[in-house]
Amino acid sequence: MFGLNSKGHQAALLQAYREIFASEQGRRVLADILSTAGAFRASEDIAALAHDNGKRALAFDIVNKASIPEDIINQLMRESFADA
Repeated sequence: MFGLNSKGHQAALLQAYREIFASEQGRRVLADILSTAGAFRASEDIAALAHDNGKRALAFDIVNKASIPEDIINQLMRESFADA
């Protein structure tokens, strides 16, 4: 197995993200992560904004690692607003 910081480990981890979130179930989980993180919500409360920004950062880190195409993110955003 690879060391946690090795290039091999990082490459394998990114591939795992891509494979997991490419499936229908993975996309469903990603939609929930983005929703829970408030990825498509705005807040005027400073404390809530700081808290939400941390959650958003983690959610979008997952999006980046999984190489989720922009059209899928846009679709998830539209669905998020439709559910609201």
